[in-house]
Amino acid sequence: MAAALAAISATLTYAIQARLYALHAFDEYDLFFDADSVAYLRIFTAGPTRLDPRHPALPLFGHVPVVAASWLVGGAVPYPVLVLGLVAVIAALRTLLLFSVFRRVADRLLVAGLVCTVDIVAASTVTVGGIPESYVFSAACVTAMFWLVARERASPSSWLLVATIAIGVTVTNAIAVAVLAVTALRGQGVSLRRAGAIAVGLIGLALLIDGAVAAGMAAYFDSPVLFADPVHRFVHRPRLNDAAELAWAIGHTLLAPAATSTPYASITHPQATFIFGYGPSFVHGWGSLWRAAATALLVGLGGWAAACHARYRQLYAAGALVTVANASLLLVYGRRYFLYTPHWEPALVVMVAGAALLPGRLRPLGTAALAVFAVLTAASTANILGDLFAYFAAVR
Repeated sequence: MAAALAAISATLTYAIQARLYALHAFDEYDLFFDADSVAYLRIFTAGPTRLDPRHPALPLFGHVPVVAASWLVGGAVPYPVLVLGLVAVIAALRTLLLFSVFRRVADRLLVAGLVCTVDIVAASTVTVGGIPESYVFSAACVTAMFWLVARERASPSSWLLVATIAIGVTVTNAIAVAVLAVTALRGQGVSLRRAGAIAVGLIGLALLIDGAVAAGMAAYFDSPVLFADPVHRFVHRPRLNDAAELAWAIGHTLLAPAATSTPYASITHPQATFIFGYGPSFVHGWGSLWRAAATALLVGLGGWAAACHARYRQLYAAGALVTVANASLLLVYGRRYFLYTPHWEPALVVMVAGAALLPGRLRPLGTAALAVFAVLTAASTANILGDLFAYFAAVR
């Protein structure tokens, strides 16, 4: 089942990307959920022209596999196609890791399969989390760390490898590294103070390695180290409207309504008058309410299961902390918050999965609820994609 789900994940991810690429949805900044796929397609194919300190080693993780794959096929496949293939492979790896987590925790193929299905069809996964961007790497790294926690006694070298990749992709992934490393250590009986010190050391060492990688890339590609955008554009005081939009993004990470439109003057698409996204007009009335309520219900059932299931409890608590910690950061840094959902999407999937781990006679009902949630999520995401494809086809 794991291989089949991974194949479905890869195929779906590649097919969606290929369609969007053919419709030129990746041709310009911010046209598609405020993502910068046009920049990452260029970086992953040709190497960086500048290095962004927020993503110190990301060009290496994207460019080297593409170049290696091109060499293996003798240059027969265009670089952009290989980039789309790389994203699909990462999606498949993420599915395998998530399946392994719930095979260990639940020991039921059905539960593992349902959890992976929710993850594969989640709105966050098939939009910003499944295209050439930093977020597909971040989501995979967070999933890998949950896998390390579930293994209970993963080696320090495994943690260092995943932490180095995660922080190299996006520095703020240090939040997830800290939370999940401490969770794993606490599960092994290490005191909170010592676990925190070890996590700080792990993050520090990962930053040193990523800094060395970035310095090497800057020298090799003769690239200056510059912020892609002025940081002050994204830093702001916490505001009530921001908190409301952020709460909306969290509540609709998995199950989301049709995308809203924002007025936009496109350069490469003269007929395009708006872009797809969920901000700042993120209120969808009843369409938002029932989807958020369904997600909240599953998260609540997961919390109930965590209270009764010792092995799942630490995963649920870690998922909640990863989500809250990322949200706290975004209250002062960031905009158009749906773009950042892949940073906590794996954590949210872990939290809703607990519905299928309820005790006793409630377990079949919880499993049925998770199955219904997966179906609703797939249907809503299909609606989002249909709107996207129709729009870009019309303005092509």
